[in-house]
Amino acid sequence: MDEFDIPNAVGHLVAGSAVLTTIAGMLPPAVALVALVWYVIQIYESKTFQRWYRDRQVARRAKTLEKLRAREKAVLAKIAALEETRSTRGAADHRHPHV
Repeated sequence: MDEFDIPNAVGHLVAGSAVLTTIAGMLPPAVALVALVWYVIQIYESKTFQRWYRDRQVARRAKTLEKLRAREKAVLAKIAALEETRSTRGAADHRHPHV
């Protein structure tokens, strides 16, 4: 079990209070915006979000790698076809020398 994080608890208490007092009309909306930023940072730093984000990056990189490997296969096939054409032409030139 994690230790109780006092600064985090205080941050939640202040942010929650800021939202409630803004809703009640006692503080300007800018204060609620600060609270919103606090919560967005908390969500971003959470283990769940970080795991999701990392998994998404891995999936995107795997997809990119798959596309690059497919391109590589196509390029290698073109090179092999060109080599075959070149060797066929070279063999034909040796059989029929130009005068």
